[in-house]
Amino acid sequence: MPTSGHRGLRVVKVLIALVGLESASPAWAGEALFGYSYTTDLHPRGTWEFEQWATASIGKSEGDYKRFFMREELEYGVTDNFQLAFYVNWFHVTAKRDGVDGTTSGPLVPEDADPFRRYSATKFDSVSLEGLYRLLSPYKDPFGLALYFEPTIGPDVRELEAKIIVQKNFLADRLVWAANLTFAPEWRRTTGNPSLEADDPESRSRWDKSIEVEFTTGLAYRVAQNWFVGLEFRNVNEFEGHSLAHPENSSFFLGPTVHYARGPVWATLSVLPQLPIAAAYTADQRAVRVGGKIFGDEGEQVEVRFRFGWAF
Repeated sequence: MPTSGHRGLRVVKVLIALVGLESASPAWAGEALFGYSYTTDLHPRGTWEFEQWATASIGKSEGDYKRFFMREELEYGVTDNFQLAFYVNWFHVTAKRDGVDGTTSGPLVPEDADPFRRYSATKFDSVSLEGLYRLLSPYKDPFGLALYFEPTIGPDVRELEAKIIVQKNFLADRLVWAANLTFAPEWRRTTGNPSLEADDPESRSRWDKSIEVEFTTGLAYRVAQNWFVGLEFRNVNEFEGHSLAHPENSSFFLGPTVHYARGPVWATLSVLPQLPIAAAYTADQRAVRVGGKIFGDEGEQVEVRFRFGWAF
């Protein structure tokens, strides 16, 4: 029979092995390692999570512009491979003479706002329903693969967002790579500008159509127990109307991401400045391309996203 000393040594070995597994294990199921790029990690069947999103879009080519887009999300694991989520979306925007022509403008600033004074507003935006289905797991298959679909509806917006999500883990799950391809047709109501001629379509309230095609990718490495650090990249492409035949612009963002998790609670921060390599394909977009960056209604100097989650 093993002596008490041998049993003690065996216990120590087991504890060391468990610590090693913990330090090399991937993020807790359902955690967001990145601010923008989704992974194929889902919540197990029958579990819930509350998640708070806060995205700050800051700075135009001049003046002052800040937009804070907030999302409260409740997620549920329907099965081990299928997850549903419900969102409530709202925003705060403040702007003053931020346009390239020196007027007050920008995303979520109405066209009839005073062009020479500050505009500020806090409003409900929409609600969203998300479905995420995993086809392959990066822990059982050569790579992870998931499909995502999210309809959004609000007083002034309609959107259908679809994603293809790919994930690959390396170095015993210490290094995680994720990539997403997003296709999102949108309808957004604009107020119209009454100062224009009555026969000008932009003088009246209307639903503007557009498509956003976005590619995001991120690489995150576990530097210590509970901590991941990495780099994230976004390429956002805007199209006029609901046709890919009419591109408007293409902008690029790159920056660091930090993720921390302990037990059921986690937080992620991504800071993505716009790179000075944007492309403008129309005269209107070339007019709002300054210093190699796209401004106008599509881009800001930097985007900062914070996500906090609590699983239960």
